Amino acid sequence: MTTTHHVRHRAAATAAVLVASLLPVLVAGAPARADAGCTSEQPTNPTPVTMAYCDDSSAPETTMGATSPTPNGRGYIKVDHVSFSFSGAYTDADADPITYQCQFGTATQPVEASWEACNGTDGTSASYGNLQDSGALPYRFFVRAVDSVDNAITVNTACAVPEPFCTQPATDTPDYDESPATATVRVDTMTPTTYVFLESKTYEVYGDDSTNPMVGSPAVQVRLASNEGDADHPVKYACTLDEASVECADGITTLTKVGPGRHRFEAAATDQAGNTDPTPDSVVFYSPRNLTGSAPWRTVRQGGYYAGDFLQTDQVGAQLKAPGKNVRVLRLIAPAGPQLGKVEVRIGHSIWRTVNLAATTYERFHIYKVRGAYDPLVSGTIRIRVKSVPRNGFVRVDAVYTRQ
Repeated sequence: MTTTHHVRHRAAATAAVLVASLLPVLVAGAPARADAGCTSEQPTNPTPVTMAYCDDSSAPETTMGATSPTPNGRGYIKVDHVSFSFSGAYTDADADPITYQCQFGTATQPVEASWEACNGTDGTSASYGNLQDSGALPYRFFVRAVDSVDNAITVNTACAVPEPFCTQPATDTPDYDESPATATVRVDTMTPTTYVFLESKTYEVYGDDSTNPMVGSPAVQVRLASNEGDADHPVKYACTLDEASVECADGITTLTKVGPGRHRFEAAATDQAGNTDPTPDSVVFYSPRNLTGSAPWRTVRQGGYYAGDFLQTDQVGAQLKAPGKNVRVLRLIAPAGPQLGKVEVRIGHSIWRTVNLAATTYERFHIYKVRGAYDPLVSGTIRIRVKSVPRNGFVRVDAVYTRQ
């Protein structure tokens, strides 16, 4: 019995010494928090009876890739779907897999509760469809790279046993990129509608079956408008006058030096996304031919007349000429008033037709019918001849209007 007692006493003493000798090693060998070299939060086992966690404080960085389709220079796409690509990388020796979280909407900043796994099948993309037109308000895409292994571990609460058998850091730095990559896109799938209005003063050609107006000046004003665009996001217009390109803009456009005859002005709006109106709007109008002449005719420049002038003479028999091709309707534009005489007008070899310019009150821009819509079609030189002039009077003429 004495021998057994001494053996047990020595064994207990030996065990106590062994435990006492190990304790300094356990406490000294396990770190209390992460060090600068921590690249993984998986626990380490420095000895068979301890476990240590560290905080990997370097999350992967996110880089934005391509947006498809590529937005135009104003940030718009013309379709209702969009895809984004992206990538991520570590700045240290971390070898953990990288995954990604995405969110897409109209919020100006990412919402923490809205992060979700990106929906691309390749792991580095995300796609969104059936998008409503956003107008000027952009959609915003956010993506952040995630250290998928470390993100699953909350290192500051990971220990299941007390120290010294397990040690953990005091904090757990986020294992995702806290500065997400972002891209913006505006969606506009609708084509604009164009409106063209003739703003110049126009005149009815009495007795004519044409519904197209005659303008009273070679400077013709049209007004352009669209159901899209505003001061900050204006639409652009492509315009033609008789199929030749002309400059134009939203609002009033002035067409200068418009020649005689029938004209068609057409405009098509293109919005910020690049959608163009497939059915341009247009207006049709007629311009008279301004009459010019030499002695005995005198040019008098004055407002209120076509092209800002008229011709005047007091000599009977004085003539003016103008070209005429395929003419059915013919009008003389001339003042009416006291002390004005008579002229004769004809085209080609047709009969002379008398036009009396006399009136009790003066009217600068008066339209006289010479030929109507049911007269035969004829080509030839238009001649205007002074038939009579009252005493102390004269004849004034301004322009001629022709059409088929």
